[in-house]
Amino acid sequence: MDAKQMKTMIPNRKFILLSAMMSLYLVSFSQAHSGWDRFSVSPLEIIHPREVAISNPPFIHWQNVPGVNEYTVIIERDDFRREWITTRNFFTPDEILPCGIYTLAISVNGDKKGKYPSSSVKFKVSGDIPSLRLQLNNMTFAGDKTFYLSNAILRDIKESGGRTAKYRDQLLEYARAPQPDAIKNLKEPPLYANGKWNLEQWRKKNDACFAVRTYVPAQCLAWRITGDKTFLDNALNVVLPVCEWNPLGATSVYESDHAAQTLLYALSLSYNLLHDSLTEEQKNKILDCLRMRTEDMYGLLNPFIPKKLSQGFTNNADNNHSWFCAQGLGFGALALMEHDPRAEEWLSFAAQLFHGLYLPRGGKSGEWHEGIDYWSYALFFVFQFCDALKEGVDVNLYQHPWLQKTAFFKIYAHPPQGGYVPFGDTKRRSPIDFDKLVMMRLASMYGDPLSWSYVDAIPGEIGTGYLFDAVFWSMATKSPNETGMPNPPFAFHFEDAGWIVSNNSLFDPQKRILFAFRCGRLYGRGAHSHADQNHFIIHAGGDDLICDAGYYDYYGSPHHKKFTQTTRAHNTILVDNEGQNVLTTGADGKVIAFSVDGASLFVQGDASHPRIYGGSVNKFIRSARYENERDFIIEDDIETTGPAHISWLLHSAFPIAYNDEDHTIAIKGNHYMLKGQFNATSPVESFITEGFPVNPGVPFTNPCHLELKTKHKITLWKPRLVLQLTRIQE
Repeated sequence: MDAKQMKTMIPNRKFILLSAMMSLYLVSFSQAHSGWDRFSVSPLEIIHPREVAISNPPFIHWQNVPGVNEYTVIIERDDFRREWITTRNFFTPDEILPCGIYTLAISVNGDKKGKYPSSSVKFKVSGDIPSLRLQLNNMTFAGDKTFYLSNAILRDIKESGGRTAKYRDQLLEYARAPQPDAIKNLKEPPLYANGKWNLEQWRKKNDACFAVRTYVPAQCLAWRITGDKTFLDNALNVVLPVCEWNPLGATSVYESDHAAQTLLYALSLSYNLLHDSLTEEQKNKILDCLRMRTEDMYGLLNPFIPKKLSQGFTNNADNNHSWFCAQGLGFGALALMEHDPRAEEWLSFAAQLFHGLYLPRGGKSGEWHEGIDYWSYALFFVFQFCDALKEGVDVNLYQHPWLQKTAFFKIYAHPPQGGYVPFGDTKRRSPIDFDKLVMMRLASMYGDPLSWSYVDAIPGEIGTGYLFDAVFWSMATKSPNETGMPNPPFAFHFEDAGWIVSNNSLFDPQKRILFAFRCGRLYGRGAHSHADQNHFIIHAGGDDLICDAGYYDYYGSPHHKKFTQTTRAHNTILVDNEGQNVLTTGADGKVIAFSVDGASLFVQGDASHPRIYGGSVNKFIRSARYENERDFIIEDDIETTGPAHISWLLHSAFPIAYNDEDHTIAIKGNHYMLKGQFNATSPVESFITEGFPVNPGVPFTNPCHLELKTKHKITLWKPRLVLQLTRIQE
């Protein structure tokens, strides 16, 4: 971005101070990184779709050509042909495509000399992918329309009773309270020392921006529903100084996508709710800041290819970071509508990312592969954008089948209090106020009584940081249907995530017996998967009898990298002390058998793919039987590529007793006990340890680890574990 380009971002305005600041911003930006263009691929290279479309109509995206104004997009097969002309490097057709294999071609419109040879790929459209008929290429509305929250919703908030009145009153109480210290002491964070990312500075700059996100929306909403000018002044006393922060400095996308997204959302929301009460100078100041921040976010996301920020690579659609960045882009674009000619393009790109690339990655049964905690985190931003899009341009992404099904995944795998499924990166805790808040949006949108029951079953109140959302999301769009609460199935297969879960009691943690098994796709760099193929857990009545052994203190921590993500922290096997490959794309397992007959479950996982153990395993098939909420049998069929010592791992939150002579195992919890026997076709030696190879960054109870390792190197092994669960007489 040169000075001339930057100047055009503020047409017909002369702010000497701002121009001087912008010159400094350009210097710091170039020092931080050379701009987003350095990540570009070959002109006209097709980025999406590749081989298989994951949405219908498909999201079409290619590398733009500098200076080109129009492209021709052609999709064809047999007697089917569609052709479009677009000025952008992305496009989503308006019609649903019939199943089949298509050729997609992109060319520069009017390139008669053939300066830019067209690009083409073949891709498949199948009948099992989501199909939504939405208009996503042109989105316009009056620029000063209130899109989030709309005037109609604001009127309803004033008049509502029940839950909404409770959260509205709590928000007003918070807004009237003295400024919190984080706002009193708010200052623009500095750039990273020596230009190098570090955790402490990253947390401080994010905390500063999170404080703005908490304080400003609450003041804005309080102003709109009371008319008390004190709230307006409170908001502007924070918003206007924050607009003077360097948009391309310490809170830029490059320095922290968390900080950049948070400020883009908060400032967009404040302009949206306050614009009728702003002077022209105040409007211009906020809009100028939004232009630069939104353009910076758009530079990250388009083209949607891997790009390296200060903290590492991003633009992985399987990871929540891309989702919240696109939410920020969408909010910035909505606030800038009719104030910047690029806003409609920015909004359209954000909407097409969600429709064609993000939401289709949700599992067919409603699951989310990043796990129960990142389910809540990702959907928090999804719902904010869905609501803004629905109110602003009447595009309803809530029609997506994944969003309609996903509540059951959370309820079944992360029930209130007691046991839950800890697969992937989780904070190892029962649902909290944040989970209550996110489920509340599903409950109010779809009128699902089970979702409302989940909301009510989570103890505690929603914290001040989320009251703005709680006021809106507590307002029921649909009345709860009267079908009653369904009986949970004995077990459920979340096929796309490779999770098998059995949960006998959704809302009674003392009665809950939860068994879960994992064998499926391993998501690569930047995702929150673990090297845990053929891993299982058993939880009963509040006791973690067989558990994940690691803790997720923060992504990339020494404990996380050296233990939590690794096979060593899971109930599976090692080969010559080596576990499965971590975050390796293609190191996928597969559930090859699943059946439920009354209170009897059978599952079989295949972790034989050579990438899983780096070529050291020819076959690793694990069978698990679980019957009558009592009996467990785990059987393995293992073949290594050469003689090796094989270790069978088991972890518990309680002491594990193992007898070397008769191979009996006992794990005694507070309420339940597991007892049984390990049968092996080869002699083993046992090792029982406690603690971690690297301690987590937060206090966490030391687990107990049992390793049963073959005494001799072998190539074939068929161990079998038989366990019985009994309740301890209290």
